[in-house]
Amino acid sequence: MDVSVVIGFRDWGIRRLRLAVTSIKESFGTAEGEVVLSDFGSVDRHASEELAKELGIQYVYTETDGPWSRSRALNAGFAVSKGDILVSTDADMVFAPKSFERIVEVAKSNPNSAFFLQCRDLPEHMTDEWVDENPDEWAEMEAASRLRPRWGMGGMMAISRVGFEAIRGFDERLHTYGGEDLDFAQRARRAGFKTMWIEDPQVRMYHMWHPPTAKVVAKTPEGVLAVQKNRNVVY
Repeated sequence: MDVSVVIGFRDWGIRRLRLAVTSIKESFGTAEGEVVLSDFGSVDRHASEELAKELGIQYVYTETDGPWSRSRALNAGFAVSKGDILVSTDADMVFAPKSFERIVEVAKSNPNSAFFLQCRDLPEHMTDEWVDENPDEWAEMEAASRLRPRWGMGGMMAISRVGFEAIRGFDERLHTYGGEDLDFAQRARRAGFKTMWIEDPQVRMYHMWHPPTAKVVAKTPEGVLAVQKNRNVVY
């Protein structure tokens, strides 16, 4: 299999999940790909599990009574994946129609690299509900979106299975919010994998608007402590 795309999530909404998965599957093109939903302790796992069955994709559930950890969720998904190229992304992203076909082509041509894609943030009115009601308005999304700065590496990461195993996946000490992709990129570079940002007009990743998670996390003492701890681990 060419590529495995893992979405790690917890209690993140069925509509968003459906939109994310459907956009990925429809963008594989000639590439042989799979999507894996890795559920890290959702309260209602039944709806997500049923969605996975409906869409014909793998579903992994991890029992947990601890804090959310994107790293652990992604690693659990990659543990059951089959692709030669491994990709992580989020449940609030939708991809333009030829995105993963091109990502696979670029990754196969540069096997000693790790790949990242800049996110395009949609404005406040372009929520998952709007995207669901306007499924083919890619030109409108392109015109309205704002390119997110490259301060972090988040949104999409791709690397060969060989590379993923060489750096032993995502650091599972990281939890609650932030740092996973930046940490992954740093360790990939140190292991000899060149960092490449994919710049191709056929490859687009749009972030469906929702209230910023970071602001919610930052309002709690536990969240502030977790963000600082993650930053220390990465540094």
